Amino acid sequence: MAGIPIPSIPAVVIHFYRKRKDDELHALGSELWVGQQKRASLTPVHTLGWTEGDVKAYIRETVKQYAQKYELQISGIAATVELDPSYCPLLACPLKVIPCSGPSDESSDA
Repeated sequence: MAGIPIPSIPAVVIHFYRKRKDDELHALGSELWVGQQKRASLTPVHTLGWTEGDVKAYIRETVKQYAQKYELQISGIAATVELDPSYCPLLACPLKVIPCSGPSDESSDA
């Protein structure tokens, strides 16, 4: 129906890249929505070796940064999205075979 006001409530959505909720977390991303508009997103980061405490601290800092940068009152996480790690958008990803551009482990006698 036209004319029905839509609340402009800030909402943070967290993207968890993992096969199942009880699986190891591959990567973590987020988006900030205000009403029906996406205002911002953070590029996912790989979470290899992170503890549960590291993940929670990163999420808290993400919400804090969104609130400060956009001068919004954000009460916490509005939603979470579970994504298969095969959808990881990072180019340098352990799931993708990319040749190393760094020094080789092999020694040469040239």
